[in-house]
Amino acid sequence: MPSARTSAIQPEHFAKFGQLLRFLRQRAGLTQRELSIAVGYSESQLSRLEQNQRPPDEAVLAARFVPALHIEHEPAWAARLLQLGAISRAPGNASEPALAAQAPAPPSNLPLQLTSFIGREQEIAQVRRLIGQRRMVTLTGPGGTGKTRLALAVAVELAPDFADGICFVNLAPVTDPDLVASSIAQALGISVPASQPPLKWLNGRLRDRQLLLVLDNLEQVLDAAPQLTALLTDCPRLKILVTSRVILRLSGEQVYAVPPLPVPQKHNPEDWHDLLSYASVALFVQRAQASLPDFQLTESTAPVVAEICARLDGLPLAIELAAARINVLGLHALLARLNSRLGPLTGGPRDLPARQQTLRNTIDWSYRLLAPSAQVLFARLGVFVGGWKLGAAEQVCGPGDDSTIEVVDGM
Repeated sequence: MPSARTSAIQPEHFAKFGQLLRFLRQRAGLTQRELSIAVGYSESQLSRLEQNQRPPDEAVLAARFVPALHIEHEPAWAARLLQLGAISRAPGNASEPALAAQAPAPPSNLPLQLTSFIGREQEIAQVRRLIGQRRMVTLTGPGGTGKTRLALAVAVELAPDFADGICFVNLAPVTDPDLVASSIAQALGISVPASQPPLKWLNGRLRDRQLLLVLDNLEQVLDAAPQLTALLTDCPRLKILVTSRVILRLSGEQVYAVPPLPVPQKHNPEDWHDLLSYASVALFVQRAQASLPDFQLTESTAPVVAEICARLDGLPLAIELAAARINVLGLHALLARLNSRLGPLTGGPRDLPARQQTLRNTIDWSYRLLAPSAQVLFARLGVFVGGWKLGAAEQVCGPGDDSTIEVVDGM
């Protein structure tokens, strides 16, 4: 919401696109990184927009910037933003002579994120470094740990490095490994003739492209994983970023285990003002405000929020689901109900897949992907609290053969 100080400023006060964009971003309380992730740009691209060093894309401006800046219900501001964007794109613009010569951004189909991405600066930097060193990186972790959001944030940062763009492929609806290659082709807009094997045709079309493939939710089609090796072998400029709840076990694969968000520690008391420096607390507060706009972190609420985040082990999905219930339960009742761990963690957004609308569904999705032998092993490992060592697992679960080791390691 505009403050009293900014409400006196009118759209016609701005003569350049970049100045208006910066004002609207700051008015919406967004950092450059948050807005860049929301609209599918890199942070450097957004910086150049604000400095009037490149023109905005007309379609992206209307479809992504307007809602991300929360001006879809402020027609005067939206109209001025689009108007100045059109002026900056005009050939021979005397005030911005260099804009028309700017190269267009590489193509990208990264999905628009309607909520801001909080924290993960260190993880983004680490994954970016790994992709610079290796050609395939797999982000692993349990359901709800934020693998997809991290992959999207990394992809936005890497966009300028790939001349032929970035392609996001959602594999969650795909259950047949034989359909993975055709799903990738479809996401890329490549038509595969009925007479051609999809993988072979895809290899031929990608052989000379400098492209980043982001393959999301590969865990339920693991038998298709060797196809990725074939793609990387035949397409020397291709790189692949995968999210999966289990590692792929491929030659050349670099595994990165996505950690939970940092949480405040009970034994390390801090001033309540400092708790917002923890991404878990910042995430809870922001998502709680979406349900209860007046909610604030105060001296009285901060310890309860910190305890909720710690109780949920910093798991992003669990924190978001818990924060969404605050308008119904209240803060203290929410904490009390977390004694029945999954009870209040329901009611996720209706536009998310069913497996992400409750934490129980998320766990069930992972469990159903396990082979029967792995499900038995998983149930037996449930006797441990806080993890286990291989020797202890062998004592509880049966003879220590290679299959036991493989299943434990795969989890």
